[in-house]
Formats: sequence, structure tokens, C-alpha cells
Amino acid sequence: MSRSAAWASSFVAMVILVVVSYQWLDRPIAFFANAEFHGIRAFPWLTRIPEWLAPVAAVAFLLLGRRALTGRALSRPETVVLLCGLSLAGAVAIKDQLKFAFGRTWPETWVQNNPSLIGNGVYGFNPFHGGPGFASFPSGHTTAICAIADRLSKTRTPSSSLIGPIQSLKVRRRRKAARTSRAA
Repeated sequence: MSRSAAWASSFVAMVILVVVSYQWLDRPIAFFANAEFHGIRAFPWLTRIPEWLAPVAAVAFLLLGRRALTGRALSRPETVVLLCGLSLAGAVAIKDQLKFAFGRTWPETWVQNNPSLIGNGVYGFNPFHGGPGFASFPSGHTTAICAIADRLSKTRTPSSSLIGPIQSLKVRRRRKAARTSRAA
């Protein structure tokens, strides 16, 4: 299968999964989560984690940019941090524009008495509506995680992955077994 055909079939599969999720999964999951997890004190704090990523990325960008301007080469970890910050900044800018384009309402009332599924049964997309009450999709949390994870997945070395240490153990065992069989 060609690369473009693989991309097209993946896109069609994603659209089908989104439609299935929207029609049959979103509402039951939202009602379940509200019934089972509403009121847990840690959850509001967990939602604020991505708010700190953008300022941290900006500071890292400024510090590493200053260092690069002095003519010193960036180390591999510094390069990875810089690329993660740039990836996050770009992804957040795109995400903010898509939130306006999709106009998705929130599952629960969060800001300024916004319309929501749990609060007053409002569910759906309202393209180009604008406002904080119509900005639940795409997810800022998922955007931040994917932007950073994508950069990390493309810049890591095989030995730093979870599979690398396991593979090196297998290689060592094979070499030891080969030496043992030659000695015998």
C-alpha cells in the first residue's frame, strides 16, 4: 500500500471512529464520569497542568535561544527541549484556531455559566460560535501531550526506549550462549 493510500485509509477510519464516538459514546461517558468522579478534589488541579507547559516552553525557548546566539552549540537534551517547546507552541496556536472553528460545548459547566451537557443538556458542535463556552474541542490536554510526545518519539535513541534495555539483554544472552557453545 502506498504512503498516500495508507494515509487516506487512516483518515477514513478516524472519521468513522469520531462519528461513532460522537453518536454513541460521548454522552454515556460524560454522564458516567460526572456520576462517579464529580467532587474529587484533585481533578480541578490536574486540569491546570497544561497551563504551566506554555510558560515553561517559552522560558526554555528564550534561555536556549540566548545560548545558541552566543555561538555555543546546544547539547542533545537542550535540542530536544527546544524542539518540544517549539512543537508545543505551534500545536497550541493551531488548537486555539480549531476550537473556534469547531465550537464544541463542554460536557459540564466550567466557565461563565457556559452551556453544557450535564448542566442543561446542550450537546454538539457550533462552528465559529466563539467564546470560552464553546471551546472544548480539540482538547488542550491532548494537544500538549501529543505535541511533546511526538517530538520525544522522533528524537529518542533506541537505547532510551523501553524496548532498548530488553533488546540489549537478549543480545547479551545470545552472545553468552554463542561463546558457551563455541567453548564446548
